[in-house]
Amino acid sequence: MIPIIGMASGLGAGMGGCSEGPKAIQESTLSGVEWKNIFHPQLKISDKKSEIIALNKKLATEVYSSVLENPFTMVIGGDHSCAIGTWSGVAEALRSQGEDLALLWLDAHMDSHTPETTPSGNIHGMPLATLLGCGSEQLTELLSPQPKLKPENVFLIGIRSYEEAEKDFVERHNIRVYYIEEVHERGLETIFTEIIEHLEARKLSYGLTVDIDFFEPEEMSATGTPEKDGIHPQEFLDNYAIFERHLPVAFEFVEFNPSRDRERQSLNWTVKILERALEASALVSKEALVEAN
Repeated sequence: MIPIIGMASGLGAGMGGCSEGPKAIQESTLSGVEWKNIFHPQLKISDKKSEIIALNKKLATEVYSSVLENPFTMVIGGDHSCAIGTWSGVAEALRSQGEDLALLWLDAHMDSHTPETTPSGNIHGMPLATLLGCGSEQLTELLSPQPKLKPENVFLIGIRSYEEAEKDFVERHNIRVYYIEEVHERGLETIFTEIIEHLEARKLSYGLTVDIDFFEPEEMSATGTPEKDGIHPQEFLDNYAIFERHLPVAFEFVEFNPSRDRERQSLNWTVKILERALEASALVSKEALVEAN
């Protein structure tokens, strides 16, 4: 049984509908999984930022333990601010074993604002910068004071909406960005293969964080931040086999807003995507079991 951890919070976003995403997915047809904790905000919130910090601390601690105990962990958000907790937990678990974390960030947005540059103040626009050590210390120092990611280990894929401050940030840190034009021109197969071969050569463990707005909104409407010209979910599914040659240690899916779903189309695609990731990870679990015996 593969562990799934949920973060049912939309506090980091301007709209809160994605807080219902984990419940909708939990009630779907996923099999072979064990739902662990689903973290919820308190009913009465006096300080939104403090609550986001508290939730991410809980999530980071839970994910940390899960990664140490399991070959694969899945996290379902909630808004993308949960990535701070998810990947802090993964990074520190790997660090305790002498490893660094690489991360594929599949998103329409860069999510690389800092408190000084954000036009909205929404923390779901800041998680990548936070994981790189830039932002509120209460979030950058979850579980440890060290940055959770190194810029050379981050790959932004599908980007098509951003502010200049974010672009300046990623360029200043020399982060590899695959803008949507390059993705369409070269194809996911080429790009995924390029990244995985690079990670294999460096013997780096990695994770995938997937924002639903990475996909074409005509197919995946259940997002509060739709951006045209995204990736068709079938293309993602067709190329997931590339990850089987060097499987991720964790997979995160975020920002699914059931209230914006058209006739459950987004939920159906989401279930297919998660099932594909679970199917691949089952290979890891089976191999780990064989080795243990």
